[in-house]
Order: sequence, then structure tokens, then C-alpha cells
Amino acid sequence: YGGIKKMSHRRAFLMIIFVWMWSIVWAVGPVFNWGAYVPEGLLTSCSFDYLSTDPGTKSFILCMYFCGFMLPIIIIAFCYFNIVMSVSNHEKEMAAMAKRLNAKELRKAQAGQSAEMKLAKISMVIITQFMLSWSPYAIIALLAQFGPAEWVTPYAAELPVLFAKASAIHNPIVYSVSHPKFREAIQVTFPWLLTCCQFNEKECEDANDAEEEVPASEGGGGGGESADAAQMKEMMAMMQKMQAQQAAYPQPPPQGYPPQGAYPPQGYPPQGYPAP
Repeated sequence: YGGIKKMSHRRAFLMIIFVWMWSIVWAVGPVFNWGAYVPEGLLTSCSFDYLSTDPGTKSFILCMYFCGFMLPIIIIAFCYFNIVMSVSNHEKEMAAMAKRLNAKELRKAQAGQSAEMKLAKISMVIITQFMLSWSPYAIIALLAQFGPAEWVTPYAAELPVLFAKASAIHNPIVYSVSHPKFREAIQVTFPWLLTCCQFNEKECEDANDAEEEVPASEGGGGGGESADAAQMKEMMAMMQKMQAQQAAYPQPPPQGYPPQGAYPPQGYPPQGYPAP
């Protein structure tokens, strides 16, 4: 995980290429007679064959289950867990720094719902929606191979199609609705759409204040500088002062210096050299 903390355009491009190549490997299996593509459900779409029980189909289903379902769940859970831990550590560092500097505004901002909790909730939603979207395919495929085949009716086989196709719209909804300004715009445009959700106006006010304070701090005006910008400058000055003090502090002599016994050692300087 430590090797991918610093993301670059090249690294992101290689990761995208790997994802596409991984998908192609499992998509072309039926082309080489490992599994097959057949009409499914109500015969309105095609998918991999999970009804045949020959050894090739069984091996394809098992490999798809572990590499195309279980492995992505583990990777998604691992990545979001590390993201939450990184945000949590950053929150603790900021809280400790704010406490040392007596930055009341920073401690007050952290008294509400922290970014750590918001990110944790979004992570749980993403993992849950992935499992809800693709678990029906996994269950139906395993039932057809190892369970009562009569349970896999055309209507039961059509449910995985609906859940899987709907997975394409989940992420944009989750990430957009979780943003307070987006929810504010939805409430203004479609007030009936969020009647079942609690709308927090404080989040929108905080988001608006944050956006208004950025231009003020960049303007360079003495009177227009926000309190948060001044505190950030104070924190940066404090960190630079600490680094300067650490650099100016004399380094301790190396271990074992000066040598034990008489110094300089006997026989120094060598013959022919002037005495020190």
C-alpha cells in the first residue's frame, strides 16, 4: 500500500490498463471454449453459461467466482480501509497541532461530523452496493452448478441481470449525493426527492464558507484574510521554526568518541611527521 500512496499520471494509466486487461482475460475465455455465452433469464440478453454442468463450465464458474467476485471485494475493502486509516491519522495530527497552537476554529470544526466518519460511511455504502449488485450472479451461478437446479427459473435468472446493470449508476449517485452542495441543489430543484433523507444545512454553510475563504486568502489583502488562513500561516511558521531549530541543534558526537584511554594513541604522530 505504501508504494501507491503517491499517485501519478503514469501510475494511474498503468492501473487502468491492468484493470482492462484483467477484464479481457475473463471475457475471452468462452471464445477459446472455456465456458460459453448463452441467452439468459427471459432470453433478452446474453451472459456466461452457468447452467451447463460439464467440467469446463464448472472450472470457469469457480474461477470467475473467486477472481471476478471475491477478489474485487477484498481489494475494495482493503483500499477503503487504508483510505479511512490515512484520513484518521491526518485528523489526529491536525487535532494535536491545533491543540498545541490553541487554534479554536480548527477544534470547533472537528467537533462536528469529521471527514473520517463521512468517508467511512461512503466506503461502507460502496462495498455494500457492489455486493448487492453482483451477489445475485454469484448465488445463481453456484446454485445452478452445485445446488438445486430447479430453483434457477427464468424469472430468478433475470434478477441478476437487473442488479448487475444497475451497478453502473450507483457510484455517481453515492459520490454526488454525499456532497452537501449537490444535495442543496437537489433540494432546490427537486424538493420531493430528498424527503426521506435528513438535510443538514450546516454542511452546506461550511462548504460555502470554505469556498469563500479560499479567494480571500489568495488575494493577499491584509484586512481580507480569513481567520483560518491566518491560523494556517501561523502553523506553517511554527513548523518552519521547529525545523530550523532542529537543524541548528548541534549533533551529538558518534558513539565511542572520544576513544577510551589516552588520546592521541601511543605512536602518533608517525615518525617524520611534525607534532601537532
